[in-house]
Amino acid sequence: MIPDSSFIQNDKLIELTKESYTEQMKSIEKYPAGQDKELITEMNRLFKEASKEIKDVDAEKDMKVKEMKFKNEKIKKVSDVVKMARVKLLWGFNKMFVSMNTYLVSDPVKPFRGMKANNFSAASLFNEVKTMILTQVKMKFVNSAIESMQTYDRENISVDRLAAAHF
Repeated sequence: MIPDSSFIQNDKLIELTKESYTEQMKSIEKYPAGQDKELITEMNRLFKEASKEIKDVDAEKDMKVKEMKFKNEKIKKVSDVVKMARVKLLWGFNKMFVSMNTYLVSDPVKPFRGMKANNFSAASLFNEVKTMILTQVKMKFVNSAIESMQTYDRENISVDRLAAAHF
Protein backbone atom coordinates (compact mmCIF):
# COMPACT_ATOMS: atom_id res chain seq x y z
CA MET A 1 0.00 0.00 0.00
CA ILE A 2 1.33 3.45 -0.97
CA PRO A 3 0.66 6.28 1.50
CA ASP A 4 -1.26 9.30 0.17
CA SER A 5 0.96 12.37 0.41
CA SER A 6 -1.38 14.76 -1.45
CA PHE A 7 -2.54 16.44 1.79
CA ILE A 8 1.05 17.11 2.81
CA GLN A 9 1.80 18.60 -0.62
CA ASN A 10 -1.35 20.77 -0.51
CA ASP A 11 -0.51 22.03 2.97
CA LYS A 12 2.98 22.96 1.77
CA LEU A 13 1.56 24.82 -1.27
CA ILE A 14 -0.89 26.70 0.93
CA GLU A 15 1.90 27.66 3.32
CA LEU A 16 4.12 28.89 0.45
CA THR A 17 1.23 30.91 -0.98
CA LYS A 18 0.57 32.53 2.39
CA GLU A 19 4.24 33.44 2.75
CA SER A 20 4.34 34.91 -0.76
CA TYR A 21 1.17 36.92 -0.13
CA THR A 22 2.53 38.23 3.19
CA GLU A 23 5.77 39.32 1.51
CA GLN A 24 3.88 41.10 -1.25
CA MET A 25 1.61 42.90 1.19
CA LYS A 26 4.58 44.08 3.26
CA SER A 27 6.20 45.51 0.11
CA ILE A 28 2.99 47.23 -0.95
CA GLU A 29 2.52 48.75 2.51
CA LYS A 30 6.02 50.26 2.38
CA TYR A 31 5.15 52.32 -0.71
CA PRO A 32 4.34 55.94 0.31
CA ALA A 33 0.64 56.78 0.13
CA GLY A 34 -0.51 59.20 -2.57
CA GLN A 35 2.66 58.85 -4.67
CA ASP A 36 1.27 56.87 -7.60
CA LYS A 37 1.02 59.68 -10.15
CA GLU A 38 4.71 59.82 -11.06
CA LEU A 39 5.02 56.02 -10.99
CA ILE A 40 2.03 55.71 -13.36
CA THR A 41 3.57 58.33 -15.66
CA GLU A 42 6.77 56.30 -15.87
CA MET A 43 4.84 53.05 -16.37
CA ASN A 44 2.94 54.73 -19.18
CA ARG A 45 6.20 55.83 -20.82
CA LEU A 46 7.64 52.31 -20.67
CA PHE A 47 4.38 50.79 -21.95
CA LYS A 48 4.39 53.19 -24.89
CA GLU A 49 8.04 52.39 -25.66
CA ALA A 50 7.35 48.64 -25.52
CA SER A 51 4.74 48.99 -28.32
CA LYS A 52 2.92 45.86 -27.19
CA GLU A 53 -0.65 44.97 -26.42
CA ILE A 54 -1.40 45.09 -22.72
CA LYS A 55 -1.97 41.33 -22.59
CA ASP A 56 1.53 40.75 -23.99
CA VAL A 57 3.34 42.92 -21.44
CA ASP A 58 5.10 41.22 -18.55
CA ALA A 59 5.36 43.71 -15.68
CA GLU A 60 8.71 42.34 -14.47
CA LYS A 61 10.36 42.29 -17.90
CA ASP A 62 8.84 45.36 -19.55
CA MET A 63 8.32 47.69 -16.59
CA LYS A 64 11.93 47.98 -15.48
CA VAL A 65 12.02 50.03 -12.30
CA LYS A 66 15.71 50.86 -12.80
CA GLU A 67 14.83 52.66 -16.07
CA MET A 68 12.20 54.83 -14.42
CA LYS A 69 13.16 58.44 -13.68
CA PHE A 70 11.61 60.04 -10.62
CA LYS A 71 11.72 63.64 -9.42
CA ASN A 72 9.85 63.01 -6.19
CA GLU A 73 12.25 62.40 -3.28
CA LYS A 74 9.79 60.12 -1.48
CA ILE A 75 9.72 57.73 -4.42
CA LYS A 76 13.50 57.90 -4.95
CA LYS A 77 14.03 56.69 -1.37
CA VAL A 78 11.83 53.61 -1.87
CA SER A 79 13.65 50.37 -2.74
CA ASP A 80 13.28 48.85 -6.20
CA VAL A 81 11.63 45.76 -4.71
CA VAL A 82 8.86 47.90 -3.17
CA LYS A 83 8.46 49.90 -6.40
CA MET A 84 8.19 46.67 -8.42
CA ALA A 85 5.52 45.34 -6.06
CA ARG A 86 3.52 48.54 -6.64
CA VAL A 87 4.11 48.33 -10.41
CA LYS A 88 2.79 44.75 -10.47
CA LEU A 89 -0.28 45.81 -8.50
CA LEU A 90 -1.02 48.75 -10.81
CA TRP A 91 -0.31 46.68 -13.91
CA GLY A 92 -2.70 43.98 -12.76
CA PHE A 93 -5.33 46.65 -12.21
CA ASN A 94 -4.82 48.00 -15.73
CA LYS A 95 -5.14 44.51 -17.22
CA MET A 96 -8.37 44.08 -15.26
CA PHE A 97 -9.62 47.43 -16.64
CA VAL A 98 -8.97 46.30 -20.21
CA SER A 99 -10.93 43.11 -19.62
CA MET A 100 -13.91 44.97 -18.15
CA ASN A 101 -14.02 48.12 -20.28
CA THR A 102 -16.91 46.79 -22.36
CA TYR A 103 -19.05 46.94 -19.21
CA LEU A 104 -18.34 50.58 -18.35
CA VAL A 105 -21.59 51.80 -19.84
CA SER A 106 -23.72 49.10 -18.33
CA ASP A 107 -26.91 49.38 -16.35
CA PRO A 108 -26.57 50.22 -12.67
CA VAL A 109 -25.37 47.31 -10.59
CA LYS A 110 -26.68 46.16 -7.26
CA PRO A 111 -24.89 48.14 -4.51
CA PHE A 112 -22.21 46.37 -2.54
CA ARG A 113 -22.49 46.27 1.20
CA GLY A 114 -21.24 49.52 2.69
CA MET A 115 -21.49 51.58 -0.53
CA LYS A 116 -23.37 54.85 -0.25
CA ALA A 117 -23.30 56.42 -3.75
CA ASN A 118 -26.52 56.98 -5.69
CA ASN A 119 -25.28 55.69 -9.05
CA PHE A 120 -23.80 52.21 -8.99
CA SER A 121 -23.02 51.80 -12.68
CA ALA A 122 -19.66 50.30 -13.58
CA ALA A 123 -18.73 53.69 -15.04
CA SER A 124 -19.30 55.49 -11.73
CA LEU A 125 -17.34 52.83 -9.87
CA PHE A 126 -14.55 53.23 -12.44
CA ASN A 127 -14.48 57.00 -11.88
CA GLU A 128 -13.37 56.39 -8.32
CA VAL A 129 -10.19 54.61 -9.46
CA LYS A 130 -9.52 56.14 -12.89
CA THR A 131 -6.30 57.83 -11.73
CA MET A 132 -4.74 54.36 -11.54
CA ILE A 133 -5.33 53.70 -15.25
CA LEU A 134 -2.43 54.39 -17.64
CA THR A 135 -3.07 57.03 -20.30
CA GLN A 136 -2.10 54.60 -23.07
CA VAL A 137 -4.66 52.10 -21.77
CA LYS A 138 -7.36 54.79 -21.61
CA MET A 139 -6.54 55.86 -25.16
CA LYS A 140 -7.00 52.32 -26.45
CA PHE A 141 -10.40 52.29 -24.78
CA VAL A 142 -11.31 55.71 -26.22
CA ASN A 143 -10.09 54.73 -29.70
CA SER A 144 -12.05 51.47 -29.69
CA ALA A 145 -15.15 53.36 -28.52
CA ILE A 146 -14.74 55.92 -31.32
CA GLU A 147 -14.19 53.20 -33.92
CA SER A 148 -17.34 51.38 -32.84
CA MET A 149 -19.51 54.50 -33.19
CA GLN A 150 -22.08 54.50 -35.95
CA THR A 151 -21.46 56.79 -38.87
CA TYR A 152 -24.11 59.30 -39.86
CA ASP A 153 -24.49 61.93 -42.56
CA ARG A 154 -21.74 64.09 -41.02
CA GLU A 155 -18.33 63.66 -42.54
CA ASN A 156 -16.20 65.24 -39.81
CA ILE A 157 -16.43 64.93 -36.07
CA SER A 158 -13.69 66.41 -33.99
CA VAL A 159 -12.69 64.51 -30.86
CA ASP A 160 -10.46 65.99 -28.20
CA ARG A 161 -8.58 62.77 -27.45
CA LEU A 162 -6.61 64.25 -24.56
CA ALA A 163 -9.80 65.39 -22.85
CA ALA A 164 -11.39 62.03 -23.59
CA ALA A 165 -8.45 60.22 -21.98
CA HIS A 166 -8.82 62.44 -18.93
CA PHE A 167 -12.40 61.23 -18.40
